[in-house]
Amino acid sequence: RRSHAGCTELQWIGSLVPADVLCCAEGARGSLLPRLQRHCPGGQHRLQVRAPTLGLVVNLQNLNTETERRLKQLSWARQFNAGLFRRIEDSTGVSLENIVYYRGPHTHYYVCTPSLPSLIKCGVRTPGTGQTNDVKLRGIARKLADFIGIPAECPFLPGQVAATLFDFTTTCRAPCSAFFLRDDAAREPMLVCAAGDVLLEPFWPEGLGIVRGFLGALDAASTVHLWASGGGPPAARETLALANACSAYRKLKMLAAKTRDQVLKPDKDFDLLPDSRYR
Repeated sequence: RRSHAGCTELQWIGSLVPADVLCCAEGARGSLLPRLQRHCPGGQHRLQVRAPTLGLVVNLQNLNTETERRLKQLSWARQFNAGLFRRIEDSTGVSLENIVYYRGPHTHYYVCTPSLPSLIKCGVRTPGTGQTNDVKLRGIARKLADFIGIPAECPFLPGQVAATLFDFTTTCRAPCSAFFLRDDAAREPMLVCAAGDVLLEPFWPEGLGIVRGFLGALDAASTVHLWASGGGPPAARETLALANACSAYRKLKMLAAKTRDQVLKPDKDFDLLPDSRYR
């Protein structure tokens, strides 16, 4: 990383890679976009805080028995299969919002989102202190593995990877999806667009990370297209590009499983411009 003391952000970026457009597609906690966003209307990245939300990751050894080879991978969210999640709760005592199971050549892996009240009820989590009872956590993990169909003979992998709780109560989102970097020495400003998790960190139980990633990438490409190919004076092209980005981002943030039909048009009609995707 080069020092950019005494340089503007635009000069620093230009010294790394000469470009007219910079598209940031970092992870949710990436450092580049927040560093540049003092130029963005709305300020810095914002944390969105929800009710306490936990994820459970479990890894067990795959013994490659015939029973295991017959297991089917699965990926479900409660809003798409409420009956399955009622059966999981009846069988294990744990209320889930999502569950994803993959069978690898050497491991069985699943990740799910248990509700905090159900973890407290099962004795896994201590109210107030947030402490985790690892023995009871493994007990719940084994019950969920039994429900999936993983044989009881399959041991947990050693160490912390066996069964781990992680907290994703807070998520980050950018205040805007596009802005311009400029300085007095530059003849043309640099268009900065964001896409992926750094634009809108997904809330995992909603199952929207991939679709938002693709839509955000298309939105960024359409903004670049409008700025680069539009006619008229530069100021007018900048205004058009930013209006396009702002409108698309506003609709992208509205997207959820329950609002899909109200936000998106049929995907067979998707094109580069946002009007082909958003209602």
